[in-house]
Amino acid sequence: MPGRGVFVIVCFALACAGAGVARAHVDERTASLTTVSQRVAATLAQSHRAAARRNPVVRFVVVARRGHVAELRSKLRDVGARVETRAGRVFNVAVRSHAFAAIHEVAQSIRPATRPETEAIPGQGVTSTNASNWQAAGLNGAGSRVAIIDLGFGGLAQAQAAGEINAGAVTVDDCHGAFNVEQHGTAVAEIVSEEAPAALLYLICVDDVASLQQAEQYAVANGANVISHSVGWFLTWSGDGRGPAGTPDAIAADAATHNILWVNAAGNHAQEVWTGKFQDLNGDAILDFVPGDELNDFYAVQGKQVCVELRWEEWPNAVHDFDLYIYDPATATTLVKSETDQSTTHGAPTEEACYTNTGASRWLGFYISVYGVPGTAYLQAFVLGAAQGSLDHQSYCCSIVDPAASPNTLAVGAVCWQNQIGEPFSSRGPTLDGRIKPDLVGPDRVSSLTYGAFDSCGGGGGFAGTSAATPYIAGATALVHQRYPSLTMAQVRAYLIAHSNDLGTPGPDNTFGAGNLMLPFIQPPAVGYPSPSSTDVTRHEATLDAVVTPRDSDATVSFEYGTTTAYGSVATVQAPITADGPATPVSVHLTGLAPNTTYHFRADATNLGGKITGDDQTFTTVPDNPPTAAARRASGRLGKLVALAYTLGDDTGEARAEVTVYRGTTKIATFAQDFIAVTDATPASVSWRAPKKLPKKHRPTFRFCVNATDRAGSSSGQSCAAITLR
Repeated sequence: MPGRGVFVIVCFALACAGAGVARAHVDERTASLTTVSQRVAATLAQSHRAAARRNPVVRFVVVARRGHVAELRSKLRDVGARVETRAGRVFNVAVRSHAFAAIHEVAQSIRPATRPETEAIPGQGVTSTNASNWQAAGLNGAGSRVAIIDLGFGGLAQAQAAGEINAGAVTVDDCHGAFNVEQHGTAVAEIVSEEAPAALLYLICVDDVASLQQAEQYAVANGANVISHSVGWFLTWSGDGRGPAGTPDAIAADAATHNILWVNAAGNHAQEVWTGKFQDLNGDAILDFVPGDELNDFYAVQGKQVCVELRWEEWPNAVHDFDLYIYDPATATTLVKSETDQSTTHGAPTEEACYTNTGASRWLGFYISVYGVPGTAYLQAFVLGAAQGSLDHQSYCCSIVDPAASPNTLAVGAVCWQNQIGEPFSSRGPTLDGRIKPDLVGPDRVSSLTYGAFDSCGGGGGFAGTSAATPYIAGATALVHQRYPSLTMAQVRAYLIAHSNDLGTPGPDNTFGAGNLMLPFIQPPAVGYPSPSSTDVTRHEATLDAVVTPRDSDATVSFEYGTTTAYGSVATVQAPITADGPATPVSVHLTGLAPNTTYHFRADATNLGGKITGDDQTFTTVPDNPPTAAARRASGRLGKLVALAYTLGDDTGEARAEVTVYRGTTKIATFAQDFIAVTDATPASVSWRAPKKLPKKHRPTFRFCVNATDRAGSSSGQSCAAITLR
């Protein structure tokens, strides 16, 4: 199997490190190891014969062969099996073991029913993940749909009434009427609602693998983008993420094919797992956890159930047969032994032994025996329900639950929100096939309506565990999806991993993954100016220049301008500046300005982080030179048209003229000419019809005058010339 060499070295190194962990020791632990061995030897031979005689009702997951669903349903009915849940080809059934032969021919696989466990250890995380900054920028998860698949939503109505969970959340009961029993899902929903308050939530309650598949299918059908699953499943498959139909691995893989990001709690079992090969140093068919110690102790709390979950790498069908025992060293009594007999059934390579401690809290332990030869498969045992951290021989590594171990999920470990220190219980990789897990870590021990207020890191208050960390990453996924709706969920996953604070050893590791989730701070853009900040200034035009750094979101830019610092006019740069780009020059060109006038301007840049206004800048337009006009002497005949010639000039390139004809001092004709293109002395003329005759005596004098005006309204003053008539 790929990665096996790495797995062996890492896991055994960590197991050795954990073997000497200090803990409170009591007299019960001093029971003779020889006594344990003798009693086990005496019962081993009887155990398999007894198992053959018993025919208990057991719960199994049965997956029908393709095309044989109806036939399997019929056979289950014939043998008296009770179908508790069904999703497609997957059946959760309660059946007596003698029925296996009857249903085997139409079943693709038959596996023991898996055990789901909430990953909680009974906010501040919105700030510690920087979601508060995103929310301030208007990103609240709108348009995203988050399916929270959990074991119950007790207290939901109260949480909604308190405003902790959106009243529009959709509820689905796939847990056989137990929706309001367990409160864990409500606490998870509180966190998603805090992180992404506008996301639509689907609150789906499940209690077995078939209902888990139903929930995933519902999420697909209703367009969910994210699945938040703060639940771990045990004895489902080998932990390599390749489980077949009817396993949480396969269900998570199907979600990925529908562009759903499945965010899963990594588990709280770093101090509750042992992993290794079977070693028997004294030949008594009992595993030696370390030389001379065949019992792995744990502290059983009064009134609590402890379950030991054992699996080994011989999937899908066991080749070797291991048995599991819970043992009381004080009385030298085997309290429970597992019932599965792989030596004859060759069923799934799993064993489970559970014991409810009705007496006083005390030290118990478990041991593992083998029937026949042990082989070389790796064994993994989880101890669930014992006092946290009390397991004597801990491996720490390889404690990721399913389906968090799958490559199709984003597995989340836990760090305390206040100091970013990893929780000692947070499950660690590698996976059983050598991959790094978890993928990220998130904040826990946050204040919760359901679980109470935070008191301290390591304290008992607030919502602790990878169950609390997971919905923060799920909520952050909704925020990223809102901001970048064109990204696939695989790309969103990569974004979240890329924007994390590395913890522990540099680079991804099996304690913190890529690091602690930290959404990038959405910063407003930066505005500056080149020198000079205005160019191409003429009498009536100017170009305004600035330099804008967009930061991590697209920026729009405009220029305010006017003759005072009140500005009053706005010119917008049409193309936005792309996020994460360098400092970018921007400019606008203004026209229609007044000459010889001082203007104020400033650049404004806006992105998701807000609006930044640059410093005030000024420029002064060029003064306007008046146009020129020069009348030329004119002559002509009485009664005929006389050409009145003149020249015009202006530095703006256009001018118009007004021509007035005088007889003596009296105006007798006026001609208004439109704007024409001119240079320094552009010739122009108008035609004036002279009078037909003049008096003999006192002949009057005639003249004409020209006045030029430019586009700015400046005037040249009059230029006059005589008119001679014959």
